[in-house]
Amino acid sequence: MRNRSLFLILICLLGCAHTNPGKFTKEISQQEIQILLKQKLAKGMLIPDAIKFMESEGFMCEVERESDFKYRDEENSSLEGITLKGIDYIRCHRKKQEGFWVTCSLTVALILTEDVVTDVRTDVTCTGP
Repeated sequence: MRNRSLFLILICLLGCAHTNPGKFTKEISQQEIQILLKQKLAKGMLIPDAIKFMESEGFMCEVERESDFKYRDEENSSLEGITLKGIDYIRCHRKKQEGFWVTCSLTVALILTEDVVTDVRTDVTCTGP
């Protein structure tokens, strides 16, 4: 029984420790992340360069073509949120453990025009008790 408890604790610790929050976006709010990413991801940045930067910050990214992106920000936090329809963007996603029971997901849309980054939108959702 004791071995089982130690095993479960070890699995939990390993699961929580595997995320890489990134050196720039580690402990800041959604609004601050959006501002910082707009500074770091210069308008006109090419897709491979943007993905490389976001992956260095612990995000997993994929390019979306003519897809919708729904988000809520600190100014527009209604349940419906805002939907950008039929856009090309790089969807980047990262999860972060906020205490033992709560997990927050940060999704970033790097909006593309002619395959270069032109804007940034973020969405944060948290799950837990």
